[in-house]
Parts: sequence; C-alpha cells; structure tokens
Amino acid sequence: MKKRILILLILSFIHCFAAKTTDYIDKTDVENSKKIFINQKQVQQQQSQQSQPVQTTQPSTQQTTQQKLPEEITIKMTLGYINPEKIAEKLNGFNGVKITGFENSVIMRGTKENLLEIGKIIQILDKPKKQVIIKANIIDTSNNLFDRLGVDWSLGLGGATNSGTGTDKGILAKIVSGELSLSALLTSNSNFLGVDIAALKEKGDIKIEAMPTLMILEEEEGELKVTEEVIVGEKTVTSGTKEYTEPIFSEAGIVFKVTPEVKIVGDEEKILLKVDMEISNFKLTSSYSESEGAKQKNQTKTVVLLNNGGSTFVGGLKQNVGKESTRKVPLLSNIPIIGAVFKYKATNKEVRDIYIEIEALVVDDKEK
Repeated sequence: MKKRILILLILSFIHCFAAKTTDYIDKTDVENSKKIFINQKQVQQQQSQQSQPVQTTQPSTQQTTQQKLPEEITIKMTLGYINPEKIAEKLNGFNGVKITGFENSVIMRGTKENLLEIGKIIQILDKPKKQVIIKANIIDTSNNLFDRLGVDWSLGLGGATNSGTGTDKGILAKIVSGELSLSALLTSNSNFLGVDIAALKEKGDIKIEAMPTLMILEEEEGELKVTEEVIVGEKTVTSGTKEYTEPIFSEAGIVFKVTPEVKIVGDEEKILLKVDMEISNFKLTSSYSESEGAKQKNQTKTVVLLNNGGSTFVGGLKQNVGKESTRKVPLLSNIPIIGAVFKYKATNKEVRDIYIEIEALVVDDKEK
C-alpha cells in the first residue's frame, strides 16, 4: 500500500515538473530562439543582396560612342567655275569635313549635316567669273623729261597752280588717279602743260608704244612681252658619240604681268590689279652670267584698286640704251680699203624713263 502511494506521489511530482518546464521553454526560450533565428535570416538576406552586382539601365561605352559619332559618308561635288584645289585649300577641315580637289570636282567626307552645310557654301562661291580687258601703253621718255618740264608727280588734289611752269595741279591729280589718260594727251600732238608735244616726239624725247590688248579671266595671270632675244653663249651637247654646240638664248625688254580681281564695293565694281613689271637689257652692263649673258634688270611689283574703266600709272623704271651712229665723208668713205679712214662710228649711251599706263575694264555679261 505504501509503495503504491509512493509511486503515485512520484508520478504526480514528475507530471507537475514537466508541465512547469514546458511552460518556461514555450514562453521565454522558444520565443527568444525564434527572434534570433529571424534576425540571422534577415542579416543573411541583406548580405546576399549586397554581394549581388547592381544592374543599371545605363548604356555601354560602345553604345554611347556610337550615338555621339554619326556615320560619315563620302560624296563628290562637280564645280563649274572655281578652282577645286583652291576650294580644298581654303575649306579643308571646316566643320570636320575633309576636302580634296580632283580635276573639276571636290571629294568630301564628313557627316551628312556638315556636308549639306559646306555644300551650300561651295555653291555660293562657285559663281561665274568676270573677264577683264587690260590695255597698256608704254611711254618712253628721255631721262627726267617730266621733271625738266616742271611736272611734280607728288602733287595732291588741293592747292594752287604753278603758273611759272604751267603745271596744272588738277590735271596731274587726274592723271595719277587714272581719271585722265596721259598717253591720250601725249598722242594728241597738242600743247600739254605748255609744252609742244609734237616737237618732243620729233626729237625722240617721247615715244609711245601701244601693247596688245588682253582679255583675262579674273584671278588669272596675263602676260605681255615686248622683248629682244639674243645669243648670250654656247653649250656643248653630246648625242651618242657626236658632240656639237648649241647657242644659249636669253631675252630682255619689257615683261608685263597682271592679275585682275573684281571686287564689289558698295554698289560699284572695282578692279584690284596685281602688277609685276620687268625692264631689262643686255647693254651697258658689266656683269655676265652663263644663262642670261650681260643683263641688267629692273623690276616693280604693286597692287592697285581701280574704278571700272579707270587707269593707273606706273613709273620710276629706267632703261639704259646704247645708240650707234655713223658719220662719214661723202664719196671718199665709199672708196675700197681707204674708205674706212673717212668713216666714224660712235656709240651714245642714254638713260630712258619708262612709264606704263594700264587701263582695266570689266566685260559686261550682256556684251559677251
């Protein structure tokens, strides 16, 4: 009986102790263990998210480069009037466009927008060129003739007339500015500045030579020559086993080069002239070169702006001239052998002043 009671007491005690233990674990440890597990899981999720690479919607570098650099194309543009090489020289690299001149065309490479823009510019520049008529007169005078006549080329537009020499300051100003043609005045054989022009021509103090008239396309060079070609030496030429000599020629005289360019100033056409003049001769010189002989050369370069139909006056060039004259006794100088005794040859050295008057006129399109 006592054993049964003791067993019941033990079982009751175990049951009560187990119930207390279960309550304690459920209410404290179990709840805490759940919280710890949940926190660890959240930390692991955050770490896994941070370790994963971040994906963005930004395009790659290659895609960005392709968007910023449009495709370049190559085109060919045919020109009608302007020089392709000049266009290529002036506009190459403009807006990043590469331009190369070829025959009568330009080859361009760049973006479509830039090509359209530069194409419009070239179309504006590619316009028909004007043609200019150039007339030139050479006025050959004795040394310092106009100075001896009292002509002062430095006179301006204002001031009084020099009555002592008959110099009209207004006339000189017009000559220098191209409003009045000096060659036309000298050709008229009238009295000019109180001087008898006809008498000066008879003495040889004034010689007027008209040069050929040129029609030149603007921005192109025209050339006129009034020269003498002489033999200045010899050279040996070998052909196979044979040797022979050839003469060396050189020319001297007046070489006149001019390049006209038409400018629009306001509503008027102006002509810009680039003038290059050379006067040379083989006489009265001490120097000698194998290719040119004994040659003396004077050269003048200038740039002037003229009215359409106006003229300009270029001077200050001198030329040495040697004149040979023969004096003889009539009849006796014709006797053979002894006739030379009655002859006398003399060479006169003379310095001449050369003035060139240039007239320029733009050809009207209606006159073509």
